Amino acid sequence: MRLRKTVLAGCAVMAWGSSDEVVAESAPEARLKEVEVVDALDPVDARRRAPTAKQVYGREDIEKFDDATVGDVLRRLPGITYSGPPGVTKDIRVRGLDKGYTQILIDGEPIVGGAKERQIQVDRLPADMIERIELIHNPRADMSADGIGGTVNIVLRKAPADGFARARVGVGRTGPEGVGEASVQYGDRQGKLSYLVNVGVIDRAERLNDTKVAYHASGAVKDRSVESKPADVKEITLAPRLRWDLGGGQSLALDPFLIAGREDKRHDVFKFKADGAPNGLQEKTEDKDRVIARLRGKWARRLAGDRQLSLRLTAEQGREEKAMETRDFNPAGMLTKTSLQRDQQDEREFAGRVRLDGVAMARHFWSVGFEAGLKDWETDKSTVENGVLKTPVPSDRFQVQERRAAAFVQNEWRIGRSSVLTPGLRLEHIRRESEDGAGSERTGTTSALNPSLHFLHRWDRATNVRASVAQTLRLPKLDDLAPGVHIKGGTLTNPDQGGNPDLRPERAWGLELGVERFFHRQGVAGINLFYRGVRDLIERQVVSEGVRFVSRPFNVGDARIWGAEFDFRSRLDSIGLHGLVLSFNYARLFSEVETPGSTEKRRIKDQPPYVFNLGLDYEARPGGFAIGAIYNYLPAMTHRELTGDGNTKVKFESAKQLLDVYAVQPLGRDFRLRFSVRNVLRDDKFRDETTFKPDGSFDAREARLEESSRTWFMSLEGRW
Repeated sequence: MRLRKTVLAGCAVMAWGSSDEVVAESAPEARLKEVEVVDALDPVDARRRAPTAKQVYGREDIEKFDDATVGDVLRRLPGITYSGPPGVTKDIRVRGLDKGYTQILIDGEPIVGGAKERQIQVDRLPADMIERIELIHNPRADMSADGIGGTVNIVLRKAPADGFARARVGVGRTGPEGVGEASVQYGDRQGKLSYLVNVGVIDRAERLNDTKVAYHASGAVKDRSVESKPADVKEITLAPRLRWDLGGGQSLALDPFLIAGREDKRHDVFKFKADGAPNGLQEKTEDKDRVIARLRGKWARRLAGDRQLSLRLTAEQGREEKAMETRDFNPAGMLTKTSLQRDQQDEREFAGRVRLDGVAMARHFWSVGFEAGLKDWETDKSTVENGVLKTPVPSDRFQVQERRAAAFVQNEWRIGRSSVLTPGLRLEHIRRESEDGAGSERTGTTSALNPSLHFLHRWDRATNVRASVAQTLRLPKLDDLAPGVHIKGGTLTNPDQGGNPDLRPERAWGLELGVERFFHRQGVAGINLFYRGVRDLIERQVVSEGVRFVSRPFNVGDARIWGAEFDFRSRLDSIGLHGLVLSFNYARLFSEVETPGSTEKRRIKDQPPYVFNLGLDYEARPGGFAIGAIYNYLPAMTHRELTGDGNTKVKFESAKQLLDVYAVQPLGRDFRLRFSVRNVLRDDKFRDETTFKPDGSFDAREARLEESSRTWFMSLEGRW
């Protein structure tokens, strides 16, 4: 749908821009008499018009494969890798960096998760709730500077201007287990109130088998274990939206958000001796209850001179409660040990922002704002072994409070008719106070002046040239700041886990340079070069502390990350293949870690050399029947690291490949029947860890194979 209206450019660009909370995309068209506004659901046009670089993925991309969660969608984006069991996307990694380098926003704001990683797991967000997903590599000044690797902004569905209803129900199987989903979206406008009811329910399963084999230094088998790890997840998500037109240029919005769910896991480990004789059994059950609740309100008022004043207040809370029971049996089947561990993590945050946007001097669109927030995070652990409560260590109970204040100024400056320069400056100050169970208190402050500069040149109507530079930072994980030690095995292969309250945040300068070419009917080809210079890189290292080995995080040195990304999407009508759409993206990734006192240079942990996705879709016209497939590939990786006793550990991980297929059959005007298969190839993960002594001789080896299951799914969707 294409409309023509005479509007201010700021309003035009905000209609399709990032989210109303991330960017007020505005200045480039500020004084044109007439602006063409394209349907906000067109992600390619949103990408083309944005004054700062971003990649946008709309409902069409999200709905294709009947994805249950946002994680399934994100793993197909350019330069995205993922972690988790084979066939499951729990955490995403931009450009192969650890998940902590990726900032996850929901409607332009970070969201609590009750967890230590400062990041919500993307497999918890149902895809049906999402309007679009934006991938932003370099932030503007009006965004949090936390994403060194990049920012993923998940935009939830908004209250519609006209009546809208959608319902979907689906059933399927993951391995032998049944799974299901249901969602309802209903919205309308009554007088000055627009509203949306947005509800989703998920019942999904993971079915994984794991085989481990350990070897002696002689190369002979030491022992073997076979593990069964089924998991079931049930969650409900609510994301209603309310919008009031208060008159006089004023508006009020309320955006509640709730995720409540339970995850039940069972982990049975069957142990065998080298000759195949039984060597015991370990049974684990884990029950996890998780809740995230957020209430956000935004008031806005139009002022004289094309200015707008807005105020946003947010209150949110996340909680995760976990109970894990372990029972160990000897080879004769006798119970030898019981353990019950309880772990509760709570996170609360209150935040506010005031912002003023407006046009000045015809070609400049200024934004200034101030933000403040208070975060509390607390963890409490207890362990009972054989019916006796273990004496807690100080880090079993740990609290962190962070006060954050930020101010920013930003200018979108139109240079001539074809270029936009967006300089900005963001000042952030964070004060952190922590206390462990022994009453030991620590304080620390972080101040950062983060400049950014974005440039867009429209070479012609179909070609954009983009460049940007920005400084970003990464705060340590919350539990990494605890000084105590959690007792594990105390060995090189199973070290105790500790924190480091003296960790410094990582800081990085990021450079992006890209060219985009747009074709008819939502076609696009883009190439982007990037570089990150990281200071005070944080990595875990295993060190010897007395007679035990402990894994702790340290600022190990500096790192460089660079590479190139290419993405392409186009219909093949021009070569006679009517109805076919080809999509392809490829990222070549490099990195180098420099550690003081060492001449060895290595890649960042777990970064693959490249990743690519290849997709093909076909839609029959008329009729609307559609089929398609997408193939995701991550190559095998080898990583070397020094252990605490001077040995060298070589870690190998096999290639990952995921193939998803779908088919859609319209049933009349209002209904669609969709069939999909995820993880068609039943991707398995093979890992091998080999340890060598300082003289290069073989010391030990452990090989591990994880096997996954396919997911078959069928859904019926209606829209009115």
